[in-house]
Amino acid sequence: MITAQKAKELADTSDNNIENYCEMIGVVIEQAAKLGKRSLLLDESFHSSETYKVTKPAFYPADFNDVQRRIKKKLEENGFFVKIIEQKHDGRGGLGCMDEDPQPFSTYHIKVSW
Repeated sequence: MITAQKAKELADTSDNNIENYCEMIGVVIEQAAKLGKRSLLLDESFHSSETYKVTKPAFYPADFNDVQRRIKKKLEENGFFVKIIEQKHDGRGGLGCMDEDPQPFSTYHIKVSW
């Protein structure tokens, strides 16, 4: 018997789904290019989608998951550059934490440039 997690993975990585993801990304890239931009961050363009979020396990480098890897390959075939970038933040808290030192942290994003 197949598990629900395995069925979801199979559905997400199907060629049809990858094409749909790339078509949606293509629309966003076209809009950004018309505004004069040369790159965009996928997770900022698709806020509600977990597909474009990069997870970084402790003690390991950030890496693409299977779906992201297939999207990356498809975009690179069309001449785009795709990579994971790290953004560092100083992590200041709210008003109750003003006297404490900032705790730095990083977020990771998939950047598409052309």
